[in-house]
Amino acid sequence: MQNIIQKILVTAIIIEDGKILMQKRTDDLDSHRDKWTTPSRFVEFNEHPEDTIIREVKEELNIEIKIKSVIPSIDSFPNHKDKFHTIYVAYECEIVDGEASNTDDDGDISDVKWISIEELDKLDTIRGTMPPINTLLSDQI
Repeated sequence: MQNIIQKILVTAIIIEDGKILMQKRTDDLDSHRDKWTTPSRFVEFNEHPEDTIIREVKEELNIEIKIKSVIPSIDSFPNHKDKFHTIYVAYECEIVDGEASNTDDDGDISDVKWISIEELDKLDTIRGTMPPINTLLSDQI
């Protein structure tokens, strides 16, 4: 049996005025490079998942957020050539301070945009991005 590491990935879904905040990734992984996703990060050891996403959004997008709710669309899948098993937890968030901009020092993000809900299906997104968005949007109807 191969050694697979389990990781928790948290993401912030931020919707304002019919648009959702998305970022385009530049990762080394072919499955992520030049694809769009919501702000997200793996949870660090001994860090609460909510603290992770609040910190990450501040670091990468220069905005402060508040978590409104956990989106009941938790996904779980193998990735990275089956080296990781990812548990994906999404949070509905709102901006409490700042304007979103790309402040990522690691070079993992090439673009940050507010995308209209109607345009989401035209984006090339990373696996796991759309299920929680769709859950949140269906709950708002």
